[in-house]
Amino acid sequence: MDIFENKQTAPWLHYTFNNLLPTGILKELSEFPVNEFNNGEGNSEDFKLESINVGNEIKNETDYNYFDIVIHNIKDKKIINLFRDKNLISKVQEKLNINLSNKVVEAELVELKNTYKPEIHLDKSDKIITVLVYLKTDKIEESGTWLYDENKNLHSKLDGRPNSGILFINAPKTWHSVPIMEEGKEFIRRSLLITYRHLPRLTYKELIKYRKNIFLIP
Repeated sequence: MDIFENKQTAPWLHYTFNNLLPTGILKELSEFPVNEFNNGEGNSEDFKLESINVGNEIKNETDYNYFDIVIHNIKDKKIINLFRDKNLISKVQEKLNINLSNKVVEAELVELKNTYKPEIHLDKSDKIITVLVYLKTDKIEESGTWLYDENKNLHSKLDGRPNSGILFINAPKTWHSVPIMEEGKEFIRRSLLITYRHLPRLTYKELIKYRKNIFLIP
């Protein structure tokens, strides 16, 4: 699993990759019926997914009113452990000069629909590293992450080819957005979002009482 396949320095440091996930996991995540989770209901023994937000309901973190979004927590350790693997963590720390000891990793299945007015944004300060793996889309060209320079000028548009994606460090100038699609044309993109983040001001035992998809990095 080569998460550092292609190094890019513009508009800011990031890495792109292809064929990251094992075929079986890619297929299962891509085909999982997210509609079962509408209105925050549903369950799956396969992925141990837990629907936490649907549509406009995510208002306490970021205003997502400009498009439809469904986010599912992933608690399946066969997926989580791909990104907690000791060899991978060691490589990430060495490559990026970041210490991930006593940090946490979380996984989410994210499905976007009709992204007409997405916001150019920076990630929250508790995020350290973001890994986004595109799973499926009905429009591959330019349907990945869009990157902007420090003045928020559009620099590049990644394609949303299945099993490709991007890794980047959370930094003050890493402006990015989901793709901006023409209003009136339907668009759907599903992705696996892996986040390495600082542990909040709680013990790990306290944290997992309400965030079941967060795992401590060994």
